[in-house]
Amino acid sequence: MRLLNAQTPDHDHDKKILGILDFAGTLSIDTVLFARDESLTRALTESGLAAMGIKDPDTFFKELIAPTWEEGSTTTAGYANVLSSQIKKVIAGRKNCPPESQIREAATNFTRCYFAGSGIDRHWQPVLEYLGRKNNVDTVIASDHYAEATGHILKELADMGIEAFPAGKTPIKKDIITVANSADLGFHKSTRGFWTALDKSLGSPCYNQILLIDDFGFNEQEQDLYGGKKKTLTRREQITAMLNEIFSAELNVFPFFLEDPSGEERLIKNNYHRLIEQAGTYIKSILE
Repeated sequence: MRLLNAQTPDHDHDKKILGILDFAGTLSIDTVLFARDESLTRALTESGLAAMGIKDPDTFFKELIAPTWEEGSTTTAGYANVLSSQIKKVIAGRKNCPPESQIREAATNFTRCYFAGSGIDRHWQPVLEYLGRKNNVDTVIASDHYAEATGHILKELADMGIEAFPAGKTPIKKDIITVANSADLGFHKSTRGFWTALDKSLGSPCYNQILLIDDFGFNEQEQDLYGGKKKTLTRREQITAMLNEIFSAELNVFPFFLEDPSGEERLIKNNYHRLIEQAGTYIKSILE
């Protein structure tokens, strides 16, 4: 495995390369900022969840997300559906319990709000376009996420004029980005199943190198199930081990780590945009 500070490989344009970019916390910093206390509390209020007793981030993560993350991120049930089902369980038996239609509406409102605030940062556009021009590179956006994320990512890319398709759902087409979502593949990125399914979807080509750009959950909020430094290190080890096992190719890793994920939003954005520039430079050092 070759990390960020390793030497640049020999330039060989005949090499077949798999380029993998993470979504939340990497391509999208807004997913991270949405989970901050102020933003999340506002979304809970505006969606109608607060009126049902889900008023604060701690309650949201512990009572709604923790019990449903496995189902929500490895099945096609969808964020709105798993939220609706869990809300009904949490508030069952309370006085003045709202009707199911109202619960569903609040869950749908929240889901819509979340994805509206989870765009791909446009500073990535030149990087993604550059990767798309490389005939020897298969580019994949790999994410542990809810089912709705697939369509969301495809639309974000389409808005930038970048063609993409979901892994395992449409015939393979060359020179466009593959969106690999754990909800579609049925497995998280830290498991063998995810990469085996992706490999099959790509047609099982023989890669010489793998280029991975990922925050491994480092940039997520601590209270988020996906965040925390210990989880980050474990996830990084698991993902890189699976990539080595499945693809047997030279692995190049750019850890997309913010200096201070809990800092002031303005500073986070500045740091984030510098990281994108560094990632772009690193990608070119591998591919040219």
